[in-house]
Amino acid sequence: MSLNFIINDSAIAELKKLLNNNPEYKYIRLSSEKACHSKYIASITLDYNKSDSNDIYVDYYGISVVYDKNITAYFKDITVIFEENTFKIKSTAINNGCSSCGCKKGCSSCPSSKNGSCGGCKNH
Repeated sequence: MSLNFIINDSAIAELKKLLNNNPEYKYIRLSSEKACHSKYIASITLDYNKSDSNDIYVDYYGISVVYDKNITAYFKDITVIFEENTFKIKSTAINNGCSSCGCKKGCSSCPSSKNGSCGGCKNH
């Protein structure tokens, strides 16, 4: 499955500035972080090297974006915007459920959260 990656104009400009002002970095890296058992969230960081042969490289309007091919197992699309001096990331998960605890609105509705085993499910 391919990843649909979108960056708005202001985010493109800010990411280019970050890369130009920090020449030790060459890439914007997309990565995933576990949020709740089987749920992941997307994040971006600056990176200086492709770290693995599994890395996928995309030139996006002059920005070098790198991500591990496994990220496509978790996300359909990732959108990065820059507003109010902050990068904001929206991702659409392939499986938007938190199957291991069954929560649909957040950990407060997750039966497992009562004993502290639901670690940050953010399904809304």
